[in-house]
Amino acid sequence: MKRISIFFLTLLVGLLFVSCEKDLTDAGDEPKPSKHHKHLIALQISEEPLSLSEKRMAKGAKREKLYAVNVFAKKKSAKSYSKYAYGLFTDPSKIALEVTEGNLYRFECLIVTNSEDTIYHDNNTYLAPFLHGSKHSPTPADNTFKFSTSENLSDIALGKTNIAANKTTLYPRLIKSYGLLEDFDPSITQAINLATRRAVFGLHFIITPPSEGRLDVTFLSDTLRIAAGNEKYDKQTIYSFNKVDKASQESYEGAIKIHLAWHKADGTVKEYDKSVVLKRKVITTLNIEIKAPTPSPISLTEEGDEMTTERIDWSIE
Repeated sequence: MKRISIFFLTLLVGLLFVSCEKDLTDAGDEPKPSKHHKHLIALQISEEPLSLSEKRMAKGAKREKLYAVNVFAKKKSAKSYSKYAYGLFTDPSKIALEVTEGNLYRFECLIVTNSEDTIYHDNNTYLAPFLHGSKHSPTPADNTFKFSTSENLSDIALGKTNIAANKTTLYPRLIKSYGLLEDFDPSITQAINLATRRAVFGLHFIITPPSEGRLDVTFLSDTLRIAAGNEKYDKQTIYSFNKVDKASQESYEGAIKIHLAWHKADGTVKEYDKSVVLKRKVITTLNIEIKAPTPSPISLTEEGDEMTTERIDWSIE
């Protein structure tokens, strides 16, 4: 009788152990793999190299660079992207953020390199083109991403640039490079190489002083003043285009008006206008001279350099 009781007791303990083990397993205590893995990715941003001509044009400039990045996200089944994150960086090695498998991402980047003009900032906080949000607030270059579905750096594709606290220009004398990467899928690769292209042109003025009075040459909201007796003016400058996203495309060009006013010694003013086509990665040379009797035709020449040159002779009677 005693042996039977011990047998049943042993059997009961065994059944309880199996039951408890089964309950723990069924309850899901074992961790389940996540359906949407997250990855910390670093953006490798490449920039079109400067040609020898551009380096000569910007040789005296401080070479500080700013990297503005907008990130957009969407589900693979969605039709359009939404804002995800943005950031302003001075250190490209810190351009990294977390993304999720199952989403697609779009990256937009603007690189600005100071040249004759420099981007204005106050205590490392920047104005245009780095304003953010609907209120166009200044943005600190703090080398971090801000995650937001309502705000980003909405003006980086535009030309408007603060070169002083209260001074903006659409054609700053600095180097802008722009790039866009669509439909990045982190489930396929975690390597991102975002290539940017320069949205720049060059202007080279060669102006012979007049025999009397002075010449005022107005272009891009700037004026050169060359008076009789001055030395010949000879300077070339690099500029960024106004529509940066479009101007970063191959073969982009846009026309501007050059206005010339000859203020003669007797007080009369003779005025002239010329339309000049500016091209991406091309230095346009304008040779301006007052002479008679007939203006010479326009001539264009190109050099075999990475940034080509074109020459326009403008002779004024």
